[in-house]
Amino acid sequence: MAPDDAVIGAALERALGALQRLGPDGVRALRDADDPRVAAVMRILVRVSPVAFFAAPSLVPILASELVTRSLERGLAPATAYAMALIGLVLNMLGAHDAAHGWAQLALDLLPRWRDDRRLEASTRQVAQNLVDTFVVPLASTLDAGRAVFDVGRDTGDLEYAGYAAHVYTFNALYSGARPLGPLLDEALDLGGRMRAMGQLNANHVHAPFEQVLRALRGRTADPARLDGDGFDEAAAIAAATALGSRSGAMVVHTARGYVRLFLGDAVDALACLDQARAYFDAVPSLWHIPIVHLLGAAAAALAWDRLPADQRATQRAAIAASLDALRGYARHGAVNFAHKVALVEGVAALVDGDRAAARARLADAARAATDAGWHNDAGLAHELAARVDDAPAAALARARDAYAAWGATAKVQQLDAARAG
Repeated sequence: MAPDDAVIGAALERALGALQRLGPDGVRALRDADDPRVAAVMRILVRVSPVAFFAAPSLVPILASELVTRSLERGLAPATAYAMALIGLVLNMLGAHDAAHGWAQLALDLLPRWRDDRRLEASTRQVAQNLVDTFVVPLASTLDAGRAVFDVGRDTGDLEYAGYAAHVYTFNALYSGARPLGPLLDEALDLGGRMRAMGQLNANHVHAPFEQVLRALRGRTADPARLDGDGFDEAAAIAAATALGSRSGAMVVHTARGYVRLFLGDAVDALACLDQARAYFDAVPSLWHIPIVHLLGAAAAALAWDRLPADQRATQRAAIAASLDALRGYARHGAVNFAHKVALVEGVAALVDGDRAAARARLADAARAATDAGWHNDAGLAHELAARVDDAPAAALARARDAYAAWGATAKVQQLDAARAG
């Protein structure tokens, strides 16, 4: 039975209250645990946390609170660093991204304290660097450190977290728009091959859809708007995730399907996939899939607007408003990642409301900010949407083409070139 809100709230209140009273320096000053049983129990709690993350996310705050409380009451241990990262993840889930970042930094600072025991280094770095910090600091700036977690896990024998790190690095790199897609595809395929060779099937199940997204964007799938091919089958992947009760697996496949359909296929189909992904937000706490679905779902609604019936327009207008609120929340803590996304969705809202001048202005703001910061994917999308309201739509589409070309989205560039030639 999943814990109810009262149980979760009480556990968090106890742990966070103790942390706030001590502060980071107070935690650092605590002695190490002198009972090996305490350290052993904490290691067990660490090892069950990824299971909870994927199968029962409501247990994650309980595990984080228990790890923190044991550390503060019984003494610090290598698992304490992981505990600080995990409490950061929980705070991210609650929207307290700045506080989350602070405790994640403490987690990384504590790692050298147990330099002779690296068993939990990969897991700590994975949570702190790949799941927490990415919402506050520039996403592109986290990629090298995030990729390095794979090597740490491989070298220390933590193959489970090595696999998860490879997977998260891949989709963070994709979403950042900062890594050229050609080399990123090669890297993703190499990481996926290593993941499979190491027997990390759980990580592979959620990694494989993004191998296909990258193949599609590079023009290496039979149908650029589908994930099928190279041993991957969309329908089978969704059926398998459903049969296993893997909500995170279903979310990943629906998000990946929506991604390729938005950029390379039909906006109505993309909207349907992304709407399905929204139902699984609870299954991917503190992952970038959530803001991406907010962003792309709004864009898909705008691109499909003229073909939506009136009742669906009302539903999608409410969804756009909800996504805008969510992205503004992210931007309050990580403007460097989300301010231009807010501008883009504000432009979408104006577009569907028929305010062409406001849409044109906000989409121009979004495209300019995205271009300046190297978000080639978001810049291309902003220009593509701007073509709906621009006085010179061909020029807007040409700017979109340039942005997609800089990103390395070969298939998208080919589509735009074909449309212009036609």
